[in-house]
Amino acid sequence: MTEYNLSEIRAFLHDNFGFEFAPNRDKELHSKLTTAAKAFQISDTEEFINWLLKQQFSADLSKKLAEYLTVGETYFFREKTALDYLENEYLPYLVNTKNKDSKRLKIWCAGCSSGEEPYSIAIIVNRFFQKLDGWTIKLIASDINPLAINKAKTGIYTKWSFRNTSADLQKTYFDETPDGKYQIKSWLRNSVDFRFLNLMNDPFPNLIGGMNDFDVIFCRNVFIYFSQDAIKAVSSKFYKSLKEDGILAVSPVEASSVMSSEFNFFSHQGTTLFRKSSSSPKKNNGSLFTHNKIANNTPIKKIANHQSLLTNKNTGKAPEKPRREIQPEKEDKPLTIEAAMENANLGELEKAKQICLAIINKNKTNYNAYFLLANIYFEQGLKNEASWAFSQSIFLKPQLVMAHFLLGELNRNTHFKEAQKHYSNALKELETLPSDAILEESDGIKAGELKYLIQDIING
Repeated sequence: MTEYNLSEIRAFLHDNFGFEFAPNRDKELHSKLTTAAKAFQISDTEEFINWLLKQQFSADLSKKLAEYLTVGETYFFREKTALDYLENEYLPYLVNTKNKDSKRLKIWCAGCSSGEEPYSIAIIVNRFFQKLDGWTIKLIASDINPLAINKAKTGIYTKWSFRNTSADLQKTYFDETPDGKYQIKSWLRNSVDFRFLNLMNDPFPNLIGGMNDFDVIFCRNVFIYFSQDAIKAVSSKFYKSLKEDGILAVSPVEASSVMSSEFNFFSHQGTTLFRKSSSSPKKNNGSLFTHNKIANNTPIKKIANHQSLLTNKNTGKAPEKPRREIQPEKEDKPLTIEAAMENANLGELEKAKQICLAIINKNKTNYNAYFLLANIYFEQGLKNEASWAFSQSIFLKPQLVMAHFLLGELNRNTHFKEAQKHYSNALKELETLPSDAILEESDGIKAGELKYLIQDIING
């Protein structure tokens, strides 16, 4: 490879993935690209690089190329200090103070690799909330490598993945397979929402995809691949995706690279954690939160419906219009969908709701406002209100595929027959569209991608 080609491909990988391959890693980079070239059925590595540089970057290209650029070696309860902080410090703070009234918890594991980390978090959440009723919990896990995501969804691991866990934990949360491996129990496997996501290029925070307003983000052993500019850009997106007082956990070797971001940082048992706050100082020694800890000494058991964002029971009745809509605030603010979406993406759901209602009061036929309002209700756990608003958007625009799909998602964990009806309506509309068509109100999802996802859901 020529120095020019190397320089160009380094820039390509940085701009599209955030990855940094320094000149002293040229041999490694060449090896990865040679392997990738074969998968793309191009025999010559330099020819592959020249071809790659001419391509328009897309989700499909990203998925295929990422398989050969990342290596995910991990195990259950790796780097346990941050996980201990979550279980023994931060969750009690949320339960007793911050989220006491809302009873909602939202966690994102970014760069989840083959799933050991998000399942470790799911075990902690199960263990902690076993004595607490009425909580709505959402755990999202994402990675750029589709092979890793598929392995995580399957949830089958060898003994090597359990080198930091007890036999009792394996027995409680895993089933042994005939070939001597271990598969995580289906109810816990279903509690994690696995997704493909490019941290550098994909948009977040994003209300429509549920990628906003998190209490906790874990992103460990990911920034080691990134340039400092990419770390700064992604850290800023993480900051905007967290609630006030939300925390970001990175690996110890990555902590220094995040310290220049908007986050405040503090130490816990030698591990640096990052907190979103508009008021506290940049550094704080020790925990930032005071709380009463909750005893957790009863037998571990499954928590029903914690895999669902919404835990309201489905009555089976037709969606009802909310009895009383909140009236728009009197203060002056731009009454645009863009302004509402901006507030929603930053977690200002009440402000976003007010704008949507004001838009609807002025124009009862604005299906975009109803659709966004439905997503806000969805995020707030207001199932009847969300169903009503989605139904209004479909009444005004029957071809709005995402509204049909999200109505299916709304009913998926509580009333699957009802959900199937909405999924079928979405599929009917998708049949009329080219596979590469970008769906309205989807933030970049293609018709073919959503069709595949719905079929996968229906087929179980």
